Amino acid sequence: MTDMAVDADCLADCVKVWKGELKYILCNLNSDNTAIVTVKTSTDANYDNFLAESASDQCLWALYHLQWKNASGVSKTRIVLYTWTPDDAKIKRKLVFSAARGSFQTKLTNSAVTHYALVATESSDLALNNVTAKL
Repeated sequence: MTDMAVDADCLADCVKVWKGELKYILCNLNSDNTAIVTVKTSTDANYDNFLAESASDQCLWALYHLQWKNASGVSKTRIVLYTWTPDDAKIKRKLVFSAARGSFQTKLTNSAVTHYALVATESSDLALNNVTAKL
């Protein structure tokens, strides 16, 4: 399960995030757990709306075009790949997501999508100040 396929449309959506055409995408496994697919795309720049959609009780990946100002007031931009595996998700599902994460990251890198990877297991991990502190 270490070499998970990534749907071509999903990779195209990832490139759109990298180019700034989309703010974020949410990705999940297809119904037979053989490929990573896009389940939602958005141009909404409101981070709270992103959190409301991504922090559920289901595992998922999100690629987010994050823009913020650091403590010195300097504007920063990063493409962040979130792996959301909540504590209350089923163990088997978390294992599948953990195993597939490496394939997803490799496919993004091969598609020239430079990104930072973060793993989140509880909603506080997704808080903007916690995310930006890790970047």
